[in-house]
Amino acid sequence: MFHAGFAYYFTWAANDAENSLEKENEAQKAFFQNISHELRTPLTLISGPSENALKRGENLSSEELKMVAGNSRRLTRLVN
Repeated sequence: MFHAGFAYYFTWAANDAENSLEKENEAQKAFFQNISHELRTPLTLISGPSENALKRGENLSSEELKMVAGNSRRLTRLVN
């Protein structure tokens, strides 16, 4: 009987630890998904207009627009 109690306790402890790890993993996954979304939105708002302005050849410094567009693409790749 004493041995069965230990087996039950260790099985319960292992299941509890597994459930805890699953919850922690889900929380971490949700956190990184939220951070990724929070970075993508402003990057999209930066890269779209800057690339359109570069294509249209507006009276903005081409070098500056290339830098903005290139860095926003780089950050977008890092986030994805």
